[in-house]
Amino acid sequence: EGKAIRIFVIKVAEQTWVFKLKGDTRLAVMEQEKFDEFVESVDVKAGREQGKWDVPDGWVSGKESPMRFASFSVRDGNAKLDISVTVIPGDMGGLTPNVRRWLGQIGLGPEPANLLP
Repeated sequence: EGKAIRIFVIKVAEQTWVFKLKGDTRLAVMEQEKFDEFVESVDVKAGREQGKWDVPDGWVSGKESPMRFASFSVRDGNAKLDISVTVIPGDMGGLTPNVRRWLGQIGLGPEPANLLP
């Protein structure tokens, strides 16, 4: 029970692509293989905010926003997942501050023992 987060970060030239799956732990475990396959299917081009990928069955497309390049959701009863694709210029302000923020999104403290500064 609880919340889970799974993140892939891909650095291409001067862009950082962030793929994030967040939500119900049970559903996250059920969808993790699809999420991994989704990330592996990505074809990103350096210098262009475009991506091509294969959207898994059962994922519902959501709205793009200024912060998100793409959004998807998955539901199973009351359980839900939010899947986002974000393209950020540069290095996102550093990986460590972002990892701390992401962990906070699921209620984990900002200083896990295995997170180096």
